[in-house]
Amino acid sequence: MMHMLRRIFAVLLVLAALLSCAFADDSVEPCADVTFLSATCSLGMDKVATFTLMTDILAGRIVVTNAWLEQQSNGRWVYVKPLAVPATIATNTISYSATLSYSSAITTRGTFRIGFTADADGHQITRYSNSRRFI
Repeated sequence: MMHMLRRIFAVLLVLAALLSCAFADDSVEPCADVTFLSATCSLGMDKVATFTLMTDILAGRIVVTNAWLEQQSNGRWVYVKPLAVPATIATNTISYSATLSYSSAITTRGTFRIGFTADADGHQITRYSNSRRFI
């Protein structure tokens, strides 16, 4: 009887482990990066985005290379369109800061965020801004 209970308990443990793996969220974005200490974009109520990047070591060139708009729909983020990137290029530094208005790109109601790719001497990182609801 005791042997049977141990066997049932072992099977239940294996099933629990398998189920937890099956339902694990694979959309977790890593925080650590070998080049960038931080890479953020803050989207304000005025639809102005502020990009702030910081590298671990001196970089010859830091730039935002790609940006796009996403809108929340039924709890998921949906690509809307490409966006202009800031013209700012930082050279021989560890920091980058630029602002750009997206008021002409965000013209409808809804909850939006900005996706962007930053580059520091060939090392790229992709991040997303905070979400902002416009009514």
